[in-house]
Amino acid sequence: MSTKKSLVDIAYEVMLPRKRTIPFNDLWAKVIKLSGDETTEKVEFYNDLKMDFRFVSFKGNVWDLSERRKFEETYVDTESLDLDSDEEEDEEERIETEKQEEDE
Repeated sequence: MSTKKSLVDIAYEVMLPRKRTIPFNDLWAKVIKLSGDETTEKVEFYNDLKMDFRFVSFKGNVWDLSERRKFEETYVDTESLDLDSDEEEDEEERIETEKQEEDE
């Protein structure tokens, strides 16, 4: 019984001997060529890479293996992210303005 490798497993094998990052489109081309899979959508492969802890993406859509990177290079501090949407702030301002107008 043969086990078919997933595309992300093939991507890992492609990247393992490399000592540098690889652009996503180049990785995609190599993986598709090695796998012979012409049915998987590129976006599906991209999402699978994003969800796999072995991979990390960087600015410019280049990829590397997380095991070759320091934690500080891959960590995103979510505390610094503005998670409040502008719409919520706008709604709060509108409500505050209405309250002020009612008080006048």
